[in-house]
Amino acid sequence: MRGCNLSDLRSCGEQGDIMIAKKYVALICCGLFLAVGFGTSMALVLSRPVAQAPVQEETPKVAEKTPKQEETQHPVYDLGMTEESFRNRYNQVAAENFPQYPIQLQQVRPYTFGHTVTYEDPFTDRLSMMVCRYQDTNLVKGILISSHAADELDGTQFLSVIASALAVTEPSFTPKERGELLKNLGMFSDDGPTDYTRINRSIEHNGKRYFIRGNNGNGVLFGVLGKDVLLDPAAAKVDPIDDHNIIIDVVNYAIWLSKQQATVSPAKREPSSATINLPRVVGMTADAASALLKSKGFQVLVESVYSVYTDDGIVMDQSPSSGNAPIGLQVVLKVAYGKAAAQARSVMQERESPQIVTHPVNQSETAPTPGRGRGR
Repeated sequence: MRGCNLSDLRSCGEQGDIMIAKKYVALICCGLFLAVGFGTSMALVLSRPVAQAPVQEETPKVAEKTPKQEETQHPVYDLGMTEESFRNRYNQVAAENFPQYPIQLQQVRPYTFGHTVTYEDPFTDRLSMMVCRYQDTNLVKGILISSHAADELDGTQFLSVIASALAVTEPSFTPKERGELLKNLGMFSDDGPTDYTRINRSIEHNGKRYFIRGNNGNGVLFGVLGKDVLLDPAAAKVDPIDDHNIIIDVVNYAIWLSKQQATVSPAKREPSSATINLPRVVGMTADAASALLKSKGFQVLVESVYSVYTDDGIVMDQSPSSGNAPIGLQVVLKVAYGKAAAQARSVMQERESPQIVTHPVNQSETAPTPGRGRGR
């Protein structure tokens, strides 16, 4: 199968702004080199006690097939579950195993094109999942998970979404089998750190096709499709309304979204029903406070407040203050500014003020001489 590129995309649909499609088709991420072992956050999901099942299908025994047997085989164009079933189970797994991250599916902005309903759910401004389902059956055609991972936290959240999705699409897998599936995709290599900017592999299992693709430092995309669903821009040029080519859904969704002049903002996500302790960050720097809150799964809004008593960039107040709060809740930080400027103005004023020079008084000129005065 050909790799995706933007020149193919621009000719596989109507002309328009398809910048949003780039993060799926040209992929996303800037310099993502994740050297991760198979443990820590991934182990939370992958260690679920489930029944044994092989990761890779065993090589079938060679046997002659009659024409009648050949006719009974049909292509697979879905994941074998409805969108509602996938979303509910995914959210359950994510909430149980990764409650600290805002990675719950909420069906943000669904759009119908042809016989497919597509929505993209932004978990953060650097991580999202796109889900495509058939309108008539509600069966999931495929899911696409993309990441703009810029640091270790972004990478961990990306892997947490993959792990949660894998627990739904392959619920019978043991921890070892889930790990082997991802290793067969080139992830978690025993030979050293995985370069996700150049990775490009796919495997088929249980009627599903798993793939992960990088684009030389410009992106990384993980997907699960019905094994016969296409991800092919070249085929889209030939048949731009093919219900079984998911690249068409991606492009049309992006064109529709750009025409709506909509920007998908993680700040508009509803909080999760799960709660977590909200740390108190008053007195910390704005950068440190924001990083801590985001690592716990909260959203952050910074408001600047003038103060000549608190150092610039220090959190003066937060709302809510502390205690248990829903994951994904927006925390407002009031950050001080103005003290440094006030001090600078004070110094300048002192320098510019006219100096008054005083001289000691000459007492001989003003005071009477003892013993001299009016005569009696």
